[in-house]
Amino acid sequence: MTGLQATAWVPGQRPPEAAVIVSLPANLATAMVLLDYAAHGLATPTPWPRQLLARVDEAARRRLRRLRSVLAHGTVWREFVLERLDEAHPAHRDWEAFRQWLAGLDEAAVQDLIATGVAAGLAYYRLEMDPIPEVEELCRRGGRDLAGWLAAVRPGGADPCRPESLAVLKNPTVLRPALEALLASWSVAGTARQEAVELALDPPGFREELAALLEAIWEAGWNAEWRAGLERLDRARQRGREVLATGPWPAGELVLRVTGLQPAGHLAGVLAGARRLAFVPCLHLDGYLSVTRSGLGWAPPGTGPDRFYLFYDPAAWEDAAGAVRPGEQGEGIRQDAGAPAPSRAPEPAQGAVGGAAAAGPAGAPAPGADGAAQVMDLGNLVPALVALGDATRFAMVQLLLRRGEMYAGEVAAALQLHPSTVSRQFTQLEAAGLVRSRREGNQKFYRADRDRLQALARLLAREFAGLQGSE
Repeated sequence: MTGLQATAWVPGQRPPEAAVIVSLPANLATAMVLLDYAAHGLATPTPWPRQLLARVDEAARRRLRRLRSVLAHGTVWREFVLERLDEAHPAHRDWEAFRQWLAGLDEAAVQDLIATGVAAGLAYYRLEMDPIPEVEELCRRGGRDLAGWLAAVRPGGADPCRPESLAVLKNPTVLRPALEALLASWSVAGTARQEAVELALDPPGFREELAALLEAIWEAGWNAEWRAGLERLDRARQRGREVLATGPWPAGELVLRVTGLQPAGHLAGVLAGARRLAFVPCLHLDGYLSVTRSGLGWAPPGTGPDRFYLFYDPAAWEDAAGAVRPGEQGEGIRQDAGAPAPSRAPEPAQGAVGGAAAAGPAGAPAPGADGAAQVMDLGNLVPALVALGDATRFAMVQLLLRRGEMYAGEVAAALQLHPSTVSRQFTQLEAAGLVRSRREGNQKFYRADRDRLQALARLLAREFAGLQGSE
């Protein structure tokens, strides 16, 4: 019998619809996110956010602290703007038009924004973080409605930000304890917590506080950045539209062609099912690709969780050689949750990156000159180095090497980090195979993989041994 003995039937996928949007408010919201990272000592893609922080006054910093938990650093606000503003609206390009639009937001719209921020933050807590006793107690105080809402948050479950879900959180008797629980999950306590809660219970005041913060960021330097960078953003939009005109392209190929960045392996798989991709060029993201999944209650019908926003810096296309650079996936996907911290995670080499042995193209153990190659080869070197190249992750690994096994809350307390930041960074370290974890009851314990770290050190020593005495 010649030819195929059986036909292989595989599901096909339609290429996603796509658009490229140049947006002042989306760029300004990204600046708010980066400013918040700088204010809390977290890594930022470029030094610019720290320079901006030095130029904003204490009143703006207080506003940022009061808003950050509900708006997930500013990412919830960023998606709100993109969903609410038509692509042709002048507010996407003109500061005064944006100010007028923001001032005209009615109370119901601001309530949607606040409820969605609470829903996204508590969903992230439930899905991604170890239980925190105070948060659990506050949720119990919220009564049956809040407990039922939280119980419905589960992997693969319904969107916690859909309209009927938000309606539960808008009930004042539920919203207050939900806000307190959210702030507790961000380690906000005392007077700061009460100020943030009272602000979120006052939608007009919340809108004015947000408007004043954005005004401060604009006046502190973002106005000059926007004017200087608008031509670059427009060029990125034109390039993107030219790519779209030559399509259709599969999602992963489309991302590379539009942004100049390669999505990480797991992200490429998720994007493969996207129905719509909205590319938003932004300033000061450097080589980071920030991706959020649309799951907000105000999203147009039919967009659902397979609509994605991708924020990228045109610099990826504008290096000295004019060539496309391999990219790194940055903030990760917010699946109806708060904003993950920026952290680079290149696409892993083929094979078992996190396993005991790396694999070559055919799945066999990768060859090597010594025992180090059994757990680390050159293909896996870059993900490991990138994982350790972030100051926060490096400090976490150092802490585990000194103290041994710890749970995430202990690491957060020792390094004075937000628990969600620690959780996200451990995800990157586990993906690179530098940290192992085990679950005991409701707690997840982490330990440094000493064998893999030692193999990394030996491999680096071997590869750079020839530099000794070379000059």
